Amino acid sequence: MVTTSKQRYISLRMILRKVIGANIKRLRKLKGWSQEKLSVRSRLSLNFVGSLERGRVNVSADSLERIAKSLQVEVEELVRKN
Repeated sequence: MVTTSKQRYISLRMILRKVIGANIKRLRKLKGWSQEKLSVRSRLSLNFVGSLERGRVNVSADSLERIAKSLQVEVEELVRKN
């Protein structure tokens, strides 16, 4: 089976969403916060925060900055594969 560049792009995008979601969830739980508390602090909807943590939605740079600021971390920590 031949993998096209489009298939690799889609796979990479899915992996990145999962990494970001797992990092957000891990950091949120380290603070003892609920998804609701993170959504209030970051001014993002509760549904969006949940979808982010599950890796189901794309996230903008603005939203990443809001979340990072709320969690008191650098954006890089949200996108880094651990």
